[in-house]
Amino acid sequence: MATIFHWASSDTNKLRIGIKLSDSTISDPNIPYRVFLFFGPDSSVSSDPAHYRSSSATVMAFNKGVDSTSITLTAPNLVNDGFLEGQTMFIAAYTANAGSINSSYADPATGRNVFVNINPVRSNVIKVVIP
Repeated sequence: MATIFHWASSDTNKLRIGIKLSDSTISDPNIPYRVFLFFGPDSSVSSDPAHYRSSSATVMAFNKGVDSTSITLTAPNLVNDGFLEGQTMFIAAYTANAGSINSSYADPATGRNVFVNINPVRSNVIKVVIP
């Protein structure tokens, strides 16, 4: 599983998100793996299409021996994904072995993607306010 956390940013239109991997569900830690982020309006955010508003599929790939990184999310991109400036947003992460085929298909009920081959255990959920 991944652990995610938020750093305060000096830039007023960006959020910096840290990710630390501690995924015991990956069968071989020597194989690179990916992290997928899911964004939602409440703490029930998950990879279930009914529980996320937008996602960043394959946000990053971790190479052998690397277990942490950070990414920057910009307010304009989050607004394009359907959030509003000043709105509270929740983020959850899921990992997947980079050696497997990570595909998705559209959920007919929501129009959002269902991601296959990701680990079923979500990270902690963080709460941020969109700048």
